[in-house]
Amino acid sequence: MATPTTDQHPTPVSEISSTSNAESARSKRTLPLSPDTTRGSGNRRKASKVSRACDHCKLKKLKCSGTLPCDGCLKRHVDCQYDSQYRRGRPPTPPTVGPRRQPMNSAQPDIIHQQQSSFVDENYEQLTSRATSQGPPGLETAEIEGQFFDPTSNLTFIHRAWKRLAQQTQETEPGLLTGSENLQPLMSAGDKPFNTRGEQGSMFVSQEVVQELFTYYFDNCIVTYRVLNQQYCQSWLEAIINNVHNGQPLETGIGHAKAAIVVNIIAIASFRQHKISEQNSLLNDMSLLLQQSEQYFLSASDLTARETGLPRLESAQARVLQVLYLLQTSRMNQAWYVFGNTVPIVTALGLHRKSTQYRKGSRQIGDYIISECRKRTFWVLYTIDKYLVVVFGRPRFYHDNDVDQDFPDRVNDEDMTPQGPSPSEPAMDCHVDSLIFHARYVLLRH
Repeated sequence: MATPTTDQHPTPVSEISSTSNAESARSKRTLPLSPDTTRGSGNRRKASKVSRACDHCKLKKLKCSGTLPCDGCLKRHVDCQYDSQYRRGRPPTPPTVGPRRQPMNSAQPDIIHQQQSSFVDENYEQLTSRATSQGPPGLETAEIEGQFFDPTSNLTFIHRAWKRLAQQTQETEPGLLTGSENLQPLMSAGDKPFNTRGEQGSMFVSQEVVQELFTYYFDNCIVTYRVLNQQYCQSWLEAIINNVHNGQPLETGIGHAKAAIVVNIIAIASFRQHKISEQNSLLNDMSLLLQQSEQYFLSASDLTARETGLPRLESAQARVLQVLYLLQTSRMNQAWYVFGNTVPIVTALGLHRKSTQYRKGSRQIGDYIISECRKRTFWVLYTIDKYLVVVFGRPRFYHDNDVDQDFPDRVNDEDMTPQGPSPSEPAMDCHVDSLIFHARYVLLRH
């Protein structure tokens, strides 16, 4: 018996599933959003986390909507502000909320879209201008009396604290410094002025006292900043004492730079004795010792100012000692300018580079003591450069790519000869280790 045939073929399951999926997708695209769905999406937007609360809600530890004004301040009729410091990066701009309006009808979507777009544009402009004017989050560069200070500078921190205190007391002044600094010279404006003058007539009166201060400097005043050789400086001191006894200028026979080095040594030693003995001495004695220190320093500064000719190693060493004295006496601005004048001298002498003979493979470089003092002088200057970066927050003078100078040898002054280290040099700790380790430490600090 024949099986009846039919023209209808069974539909594959894959076609049924694809058709049903297409219809369901089409129905999903055409179905309008129900009020419940719209309300649910609005609730999800309202549930977003508020990253910053207003000052009132933050102080009272209340829930804040993060708008300006917020819902809590509107209910309590409190002035809503966002003036407190924000410590979680860049402070977000709270969205501004206008007055309460009636429910919107369907004829207002274009107006709402225009308001939202203008609000976004205003916020974008505010954020863009703030991003360009501000530095790192929570920090700002300071311009104090026309001078630039980096955000990492301690002076910038003090300036920000001063501004906040001034805002709290409502006594904001136009400038941070107001007083005698406007009448001081440019290189020392803001520093403590000197009360004495550098008169050479009353200096080096007692040879015993001067020799004691000279020895005290090399034994106690230099820990890591060792730029000199005590043997050479001793010969310069004897020449100066002879000039004083003969009524001749201090620089006679040795030059201005070497004389300035010796006078700077006495100035630093006098000031250190003044600071150490301050609590155990009478006020009159200490004032006389401090005046003596300032007198020596001003005389040394006058000697370097009258120096003529091409720069020498002693020219750089004398100015390095001046910088150290100014830093010890908290005259930071003048120290900055003197240091800035010293760097070109050191660069002109090539102290930041290895000697030409050393580059060619020869280790016999003239006077061994002079060669080592060149290395010492540069690394002391390099260390001071890093220190001034921390103090002022200003760019460095030296860049590591320009430096290939070696560290000085581990040889004490008494074990050095013009030909090289003494053969009888003892195998013990060396004073120059402090300079080397200090320089290596600042090399690691960028």
